[in-house]
Amino acid sequence: MASAPASNYAVNVDFMESHPFRHLYCENISMRLSITIITMFLINCIQSQDLFIKGTVKEAVSGIPLMGVNVSVQGSNQGAFSGQDGSFTLIITSSEQQKTLELYVQHLGFESRVVQVLPAEMKVKGQERVLEVAIVLQSQIYPLDTAIISSLRLPELVYASEQHSIADYAFMDHGMILLAYEKRLEKASKIYWVNEMMQPLDSLIIPSAFKALGLREDYASELYLEVEGGLFWIHLGQGKLSMDPVDLKIFRESIAPVIDTLEQRVYFSTWIEQFPAFEYMIWDKQDSIYAGIKQVADAFMLELCRADYKYLNTRDKLRLYRLELETGIEKEVLACFATFKEGLYYDPIYAPMFLWEETLYLFDHASDAFFTFDQRGAALDSVPILYHDPKKVMANPFMHELIMDESNGNIYAIYQKSGGK
Repeated sequence: MASAPASNYAVNVDFMESHPFRHLYCENISMRLSITIITMFLINCIQSQDLFIKGTVKEAVSGIPLMGVNVSVQGSNQGAFSGQDGSFTLIITSSEQQKTLELYVQHLGFESRVVQVLPAEMKVKGQERVLEVAIVLQSQIYPLDTAIISSLRLPELVYASEQHSIADYAFMDHGMILLAYEKRLEKASKIYWVNEMMQPLDSLIIPSAFKALGLREDYASELYLEVEGGLFWIHLGQGKLSMDPVDLKIFRESIAPVIDTLEQRVYFSTWIEQFPAFEYMIWDKQDSIYAGIKQVADAFMLELCRADYKYLNTRDKLRLYRLELETGIEKEVLACFATFKEGLYYDPIYAPMFLWEETLYLFDHASDAFFTFDQRGAALDSVPILYHDPKKVMANPFMHELIMDESNGNIYAIYQKSGGK
C-alpha cells in the first residue's frame, strides 16, 4: 500500500542530516523562537507596568503655572499637588487602570474641573508608560457682603489721668505696661506697671537723653521700649519693674527677624525697611538646616528703584560702583538702600506671616495673594486677595496693618474711617 505523500511543511530528517548548511537552518529557527519569546516578555512587562500621568496646571488667561492645585483620580485614593512650576505626577497601578480615567482638579479661587484622560493614549518613554496632560483653570470670584461693625455706645475708657497722657500700652502678667508722658512742659516720659484694676504697681522714669518712640514685642512676647537710636528690655523681677539696654545690632540681626517658633523650627524673614524684597525662611535647630519658604517682592518698587540709579550724579554712581566691587551687591540695589528709600515714591513692602496651629499664613500684598504653608514650609494653597487694593477700598484706605487674635487665630485688617481706625 502506497504511503501518503509527505506534507509540504514536514521536515525531511534525512535531508537535514545530510545537508552541509543544516546548522544554519537550526540556528535560524532557534533565533526566531528567542526573538518571539523576548518580544512577548517585553510586551507583557510593559502591559504590567504602572501608568504615570504627568501634567501641568496653568491659569487660563495669563498662562501662569498654578502651585498647590489638588489633582485626584476619582474612584481611587490617588492624588497629588502641583509644584511651583504647576507640574504634578500621578502613579496609576495596573489594577486601577480603566478605559477612561477622570481627574478631579480643584484649587481655592478657581473653578473646579473634571478632566477625562485615556490610558490608551499613553506613550512609552524608556521603561515608563507616560500619559501627558495639560490643564487650565478659570479664576472664580467669591463675592462677599460687606460687614459693618459698629457700636451704639462710646468705647469703654481704659485709663484716664489728669497728670499723664498715654502714648502706648502692652499687656503683661495680668496687668498692663503703659508708656506715658506727664502733662507739663518738660514732657518727661515714664513706664508704668498697672494691675487689672488700673492701679499703679511700679514705675520707671525714662532718662531725658532718650526720646521714647513706643513699645514693641518680639516673637517670644518679650517687651521692649524703642527710643531714638536704642532699645531697652522691659521686664519684671521680684515685683519690680526693670529696664535694661539691649544691643541694637544683635536685636536687629537675631531677634527682630524671627516671626515665630514651633518645636525645633524657627521661622524668620530677611525683611529690611530699605528694600522692597525679602524672603521667609525656616531654620531647623535640630539639624542646623536653613530652607526657604517664599520670596516676596514688589516688582513695581524694584523697577522704580533700579530706574532711580540712572538719575544719580557721576560721583554717586562711582561710589556705588566701588561698593558693588566690595560687597558683590548690584549698584542699582545699593542705590535703593542709599537714596530711593528716602524718595517720595518709596512704599515699604508689607507682607506679614502668622503661625497658627502648625499652619503658616502669608499675606503677600505685593502679589495680591494669600498663601498657606505647613510647618515644614511646603505650600498648601493660595487665593487672590483684593482687600488692600486702593481702587477697591478707596473710601476706607487699608492701614497696612493686620492683627491676629491669639485666642482663636482670627486675623483682622485695619482700615481708616472717619479720621480714625
